[in-house]
Amino acid sequence: MAIGSGLVGSTYVVVGASGILAPLGRSLFRVREGEGHPFRVGISRGSRLAEGDWDRRFALDARDPRAVRRMLADLRSDGVGVDVAVGYAGALSPESWSVLARAAAHAVIVLPSRFADPLGGEEAAAAWLPTRATTRVLLGWAGGDGDVRWHTPEEISRVVADAVLDERAEPLTVGRVTPWSERPA
Repeated sequence: MAIGSGLVGSTYVVVGASGILAPLGRSLFRVREGEGHPFRVGISRGSRLAEGDWDRRFALDARDPRAVRRMLADLRSDGVGVDVAVGYAGALSPESWSVLARAAAHAVIVLPSRFADPLGGEEAAAAWLPTRATTRVLLGWAGGDGDVRWHTPEEISRVVADAVLDERAEPLTVGRVTPWSERPA
């Protein structure tokens, strides 16, 4: 597969690719299939690097901005640019996310539910929106009446795939984030 030759569609770089966003690689291949084959780059700390469907995998600590810069330089040396960056905030730092998001035409940040905390969550989320082309996906929970649960990686990846396709940078929420007192432990 020649990268940059027109045989490859959009390039997606995904941080959290072996955990919470492992199913996203498969979703991204399906959603852009008619536009040429996407090139999907999965980034993980390395403990479960084989998880998910990725064309290229990097084992690195994505919380380190220098490591993210080196990974981007490695991709550029292979002629690969970043069309869409997707990151799980739990696997990044705001500084490293800024490096990755600014290298992409569109960015999608996945924020844990703590960013919906009525006591300062919204202000904390601002550090994760370094560009106007950054879409925020806030993770909530499912269920109610004492039977609440966190969403599965599959459920999260479906919503994140929607955010990748819709480049309007409008915030999305997976499930619900109110009332805060019903948040799972």
